[in-house]
Amino acid sequence: MLQALQRTYLAVFRLYPLLLPLAVITACGELVYGALNNFSLPLLLQAEYRRLGIANLRDVGVILGYVTSTFLLSETLLRLPFGRLSDRWGRVTMIVLGPLVGVVSPIVIANARSFVAFYPLRVLDGCGAAALWPSLFAMVGDRVGREWRATAMSVMNMIYMAAVALGPTLAGLLISVSDYRTPFYAASGLLLLAALLGFFWLRPLVRGPAPGLEPEVIASPEAAPPVHPVWRPSRLQIVMMLVITFGQSFAIIMLAPYLVLYAKTALQLPESRLGLLFIGPAIVVAVLALPLGRLVDRWDNRAAVKLALLLAAIAMWLLPQTVRLPVLIGIAALFGVAYALGTPAWFALMADMAPETARGTTIGGFGTAQGLGAIAAPIVGGYLWRTAIHYPFYASAAILTLCTVLSLAALRGAPPIRRSGYAADLEPFGGHV
Repeated sequence: MLQALQRTYLAVFRLYPLLLPLAVITACGELVYGALNNFSLPLLLQAEYRRLGIANLRDVGVILGYVTSTFLLSETLLRLPFGRLSDRWGRVTMIVLGPLVGVVSPIVIANARSFVAFYPLRVLDGCGAAALWPSLFAMVGDRVGREWRATAMSVMNMIYMAAVALGPTLAGLLISVSDYRTPFYAASGLLLLAALLGFFWLRPLVRGPAPGLEPEVIASPEAAPPVHPVWRPSRLQIVMMLVITFGQSFAIIMLAPYLVLYAKTALQLPESRLGLLFIGPAIVVAVLALPLGRLVDRWDNRAAVKLALLLAAIAMWLLPQTVRLPVLIGIAALFGVAYALGTPAWFALMADMAPETARGTTIGGFGTAQGLGAIAAPIVGGYLWRTAIHYPFYASAAILTLCTVLSLAALRGAPPIRRSGYAADLEPFGGHV
């Protein structure tokens, strides 16, 4: 076990020292975005709704939906132009500027006298996220050799998921010992720390040629991507896959801002224990990411995707049926299994179906569908929450069930596909839920 760890996780940091500052910056960034979007902001709106100018407590969910969608819209629209700017200005420049853009925003949100002020501040937060994540991901692709890139992505994904779990947990602890504003001050400090780490630690490590782009690495036989795609789906299948991409993003993001409110309202949990909801799926993904990724390599990707969608749908149907925290954590962990199993298989299918000359366009199209689902979801979830607190969960379950049924037809005829280097490179280790 330790020898395997030495050969993979520790070895990749020795070969590519810049991964360590990138990992710390990733942790700082997701501690902030995860805690603010899914924990601190919902609780602040609920606890201080009168001070913020909200007339009725039932309107908190709707306002939270619009505020969350504002952040997602800003990030989605700016990812592409900021990614292009990183090509021109340099990755480190954008990695430093991204956190700096958002340093002041959490402090102002914590002291705002009206929720209306949240909207421009959330646009600013989206700008920061759009500058940070594409540049950070691109740097991994630039600087890590293809034969190590999938391992680097897996390591970063584990760090990302650990931050997803720890962000709400730490924010809950801060609230329990202080007040609802303290996590926002901590968020500003972490963003400033990320920017300083990028400038003083990362910048000196990236001077010189990118090791991941050296000619001998690209020319190596094991690094070369397949010349021809394996699967050519029909137009109808592509449309159905786009609908599935939109649907699963919509179903998941619709719940993200309201999960903590549900736990506090239905389960009567104190703030110090609310963060436990995020630990189950995060631990599952962190532990099972590599084993399940290797399983997908040896298994039929179609079956992996269908099973993942089915498990996610079952988890959503079960979630509003329980009022016990251990059961809720277990259901969330089941959803984590679905995420860890389905993500690599789904991205492998998308990468394989795309012609080599249009792979970027194809992946970009699916990314747009995913982003549109994420933008619309919190608004719809807010209205459902105002009607009844269980409705967002049932709606999510119904959409995931529909996606499971659609996958039976959309993936028909797709051969078992084993991931190559190019497919592994497409695995996301960011995405803000």
